[in-house]
Amino acid sequence: MPNPSHGICRLHLWDTCYIRLYLYPAVVIITTGKVHDVNILDQLIIELGAIYIMDRGYLDFVRLYKIHKASAFFVTRAKTNFSRRRLYSQPVDKSAGVQCDQIVVLKGYYAKKD
Repeated sequence: MPNPSHGICRLHLWDTCYIRLYLYPAVVIITTGKVHDVNILDQLIIELGAIYIMDRGYLDFVRLYKIHKASAFFVTRAKTNFSRRRLYSQPVDKSAGVQCDQIVVLKGYYAKKD
């Protein structure tokens, strides 16, 4: 449990995965501990053709759709309660550590609403 007298901050590091082979992030955003990860997506300037790799804390379909509309790409881990239906699977090299590459559609009330 953190000591309430100490401040908490988060460091959000973003790198884009096209032609950038540097060892430092492209974007660094520092926030207080009260700012949720997904709100950082509103601060990013989306680059054409970039690939954004993020953890499941950034999972917000409306915001991710903005990345898609900007002709950029994203990869994220799904939450455990992620409700989807697989349309088809792409072949993968499991020896490289890739578990699957699937095209899915969302299921559920809120997915249909958004």
